Formats: sequence, C-alpha cells, structure tokens
Amino acid sequence: MIHIIKRWLYKPTYLDYFSLFTQLQVLLESGITITDAVNKTAAAQSNKVLRESLLQISREIRSGVSTAAAFKNAKIFPPELPAIINAGERSGELAKTFGNFSNTMWLKTTLYSKVKNALLTPKITAAIGFIVFAVFSQAVLPKYKQMYAESNIEMPKVVNIFITVSDSFFHYWYLTALLIYGLYRFCKWFSSTKREKTAARCRGSSLISIVVIASLVFSILGLAFTQMMQTTFSGLNSSNIAIQAQQYAASKAELIKLTKYED
Repeated sequence: MIHIIKRWLYKPTYLDYFSLFTQLQVLLESGITITDAVNKTAAAQSNKVLRESLLQISREIRSGVSTAAAFKNAKIFPPELPAIINAGERSGELAKTFGNFSNTMWLKTTLYSKVKNALLTPKITAAIGFIVFAVFSQAVLPKYKQMYAESNIEMPKVVNIFITVSDSFFHYWYLTALLIYGLYRFCKWFSSTKREKTAARCRGSSLISIVVIASLVFSILGLAFTQMMQTTFSGLNSSNIAIQAQQYAASKAELIKLTKYED
C-alpha cells in the first residue's frame, strides 16, 4: 500500500519524461551501451520513483531482459513506450527512437500547460460558484425557510427542490465525493483507451462545452434565485399588508365598541 501511495505521489510528469529520454538519446549517440546510459541517467534524476525504476531497469537489462520488457515492467512509463522501444531495437536506431519520444513528451508538456492556463478562469469561477452555493444553501436558505414558516406562506417548488438538492449534497457528502471521483476515473479511462484519437478530437470541443454548460448553469441558478427572491419579498409584503389590515379592522372594532359603551 505504501509503495502504491509513493508511486502516486512521485508520479513522473511529461517534462520528466522529456528530460529523461533526451538524456538517453545523447548518451546513446555518444557510443555507450544502453545499460550504462540508463545508470548515468538514473543518477541525474531528482524524482525518487523514476530514479529507482531506472536502476531496476538497468539490473533487468544486465540479467538478459530486453530493453522494451524492462521499461514495461517498471509500470511508470506511458503504455505505448515498450512497443516504440521494441521497434527502435529492431531497426537499430534506439537513440533516434528515444529522441522522437522525447519530442512527443515535449509537445504533450506544452499542450497540457496551455490547456491548464486556458482552464484557470473556469476553475476559479467554479470554485467561487461552489463557495456561493455552500454559503447560500447552508446560511441563507434556512432563514428564508423560517420566514416562510412564520408567515404561513407556501414555499415555491423551485425553492423546495433547491433545498432538497443542497441538503442531499452536503448531508451525503461522501456519496457526492464518490460520484465526483467516479466521473474523474471515467474521464481518465476514456482518455487512455484505444479511442485515443476520438478523445483527442473531442478534447477541445469538450473543454469549450464544459465552460458553456457551466455558464448556462450559473445563469439558470441566478434566474431561479432572482425569481425566488421576488416571490419571497412579494409574498412577505402581501402578508404584512394583510396583517396590518387585520390589525386595523380589529382596532376599529374596538373603537366602535368603546364609543357605544360611553354612549
């Protein structure tokens, strides 16, 4: 269990892969063997998991395991790497293969950095929206619910639905967290299956769709809140007017009674 957690915490990034395979390419082109190249590269790695995996790969290659199988056994590299290394060994151009793979890792690094920068604003918007949702549902809505109860006014269906959803969201937070984690794992699985080309085509449009859908959801919630506030204040105003009318009628009746009593 500790080993799995360690691998997850120190999982190499695409930038780590780019640096690693660039170093392997340079060392192989200098004329040294793959075992020495892996050893020298392992000594230069700052990532603990990557360094230990490279040392294990070097030991396996020395024991007679092929380079592709040794990298596959490490289980920290991209799944397509063993087949690429196998093709490079068969063609006798392993250094060139490592260079092409490092270029791919660099392209992925720049792509994901651009995607992260593009999603920064939607992430901030989503975080602020969640904070507003939490404060409104846990601090403001109970007061409005109490005001409706004291004024004997029936709550609108929109408010009832919103209260039910928000209570379920926070009271059963573990189910909500499990659902979010399940969606995250599904997205990871979808992006790592054989439908990689389809996923790559859909990534750009999916990100745009997420931003558009989030904006629409916030707009709908804002409209619902506005209507709810209008209904609340109009209901409370009508209730106050009715109460004042009843009090005026009761005062007038008492005044009439006193007048008759004095006569």
